[in-house]
Parts: sequence; C-alpha cells; structure tokens
Amino acid sequence: MKKHAYLIIAHHQFEILEKTLQLLDDARNDFFIHIDAKTKSVDFEKLRSKVKYSKIFFIDRISVNWGAYSQIRCELALLSAATKVDHYVYYHLISGVDFPIKSKEEIFAFFDKDTQTEYVHFAEFPPRPEIMERISKYHFGMEMNRKNLFFRIQKRFLLAAQKLLHMNRTAREKVQYAYGANWFSITDALARYVLEKKDWIAQHFSHSNCADELFLQTVVVNSDFLPNIYAQKQKMQLDDYHAIMRAIDWKRGQPYVYRMEDFEVLLQSDYLFARKFDLNVDSEVVDALFNHLKEA
Repeated sequence: MKKHAYLIIAHHQFEILEKTLQLLDDARNDFFIHIDAKTKSVDFEKLRSKVKYSKIFFIDRISVNWGAYSQIRCELALLSAATKVDHYVYYHLISGVDFPIKSKEEIFAFFDKDTQTEYVHFAEFPPRPEIMERISKYHFGMEMNRKNLFFRIQKRFLLAAQKLLHMNRTAREKVQYAYGANWFSITDALARYVLEKKDWIAQHFSHSNCADELFLQTVVVNSDFLPNIYAQKQKMQLDDYHAIMRAIDWKRGQPYVYRMEDFEVLLQSDYLFARKFDLNVDSEVVDALFNHLKEA
C-alpha cells in the first residue's frame, strides 16, 4: 500500500487543522504534526479523535520563529520523524491553516500518476541580490522577538558593518542557489537525501533570514533530483504554484486569505491545496469547503 505522510506545522486556529485531518483521514495517510512550543493551550486528544484510520504523531515541540533557522529545524525534524516510521511515497509539508480543495481520492490519483516526481517550487534561479543577502550575510538573534528594539538595532548595525566590510558567506562556495516557497511534496528518496545533507544545510543556512525559502531549492539544484522536478517536466515558468499544486495568492495579500467569494474558484481550480485561511477573516469558506469535500 502506497502511503503518504503529511508534515504539518501549526500554532493556532486548530479548528482548521481538525477539519483537514477529517478530510484526509485514510489508512494511506499518516500525520506528523509540530505545534509551536509557544502555543499554550493544545487539546491533543481532540486532534487525535478526528481520525479513525490514519496514524497521528506529534513530534517534540520547539519554538519556531518567523525567518529564523528554527523554521528549517522544524521541517527537518518532521522529515526525520516520518522517515523513521515508514518509507512513504510522498511527504507533504503544509501549515495548520492550509486546506485541501480536492478530495483525498483525487489527491491520491494525482500523485499516483508518477511517483518519481518532486513537487518543489522555484521562484528565482539564481536569486536576486536582495534575496541572496538572506544567506550571504550573518543574521544573528533571529530567534528573538522581531519587535524587540534591541533586536532591530543590532540587526541593522550588523548588516551595515558586513556590507562595509564586503562580507559574503557564499562568495567562495561552488554552490548554485535557488529560491521559492517552503511548502513541498517530495518522494522518499529526496526526503532521505535532504536528511543526509542536514549538517551541510546547517553550515550554509544557519544565522540566516528566511532561508526556509532557499535551503530545499538549493539542495535540489545541486543534486541529481533536479530533472525530476514537476515544474521542469511540465516546462512551467518560474514562480508557478502548480509546481507544488497549492493555490497561493501573493497578488492580493501576504499571502491572501481566502474568503467565501473564492469558494467556486477554488473548487474549479486544478490545485490540490490552498493557502491560507483565517477563521477571524472568513470561517464560512472553511465550513463550505469541508461540507463539500466530506461528501465527495
């Protein structure tokens, strides 16, 4: 039986995650969930109760901070936990506020078509200089509160000093870098290859800024997995989110939060998942998608 592992990074609005678990509940799906250590109230048993056929694994919690290396640590921890349980046909990274917009059978059918393809998004290859600065300069203190005045002052000072000294961490590296979304659907072979590169990833992407959008793409372009990329096989343009089959709208938001007015468009699209949803903005669209898909 071909099984899939869903790697889920969550920290709030667990009602969305509960519905996702119910929709994807199947003996062919297992869930590996990381809940941010900063989240105080979590009803783990309620989450477990939402599935009858899938297995749920909650991994050790760390504090994940936006833009910090802890984001990469979390992704690697999820991959590590899942690969220790089984050789899954695919590992899907989603957030707790993403949502399926196709039935689980449609999702299975899509990935069954070619189980050697890697779904990794590429926005820029090579990245423009301002993106490269995320890793070419040292970004210390990224695990601190970004609103902290001391953090903001020291960040500006250290960046200015590094520019003055023409410091470039990547200058001597014979590495091709690439940039894109951090969400992915990858094969067992690539998942295990990424974990083999764990030390290399730490060396190149620690003390960085938002390197979760660079590390996987960079690993792939410097490997034999590049020809297996879906976007390359389909001859897509860069920055096409069909590369990962996720509807993500950066034109209307950062990213845009889907609303009830988007319901029909989402269902009629060929994407498998959508990002993102917010119950405080529009809970009706989540309920509508759930009710539609649970009958599918």
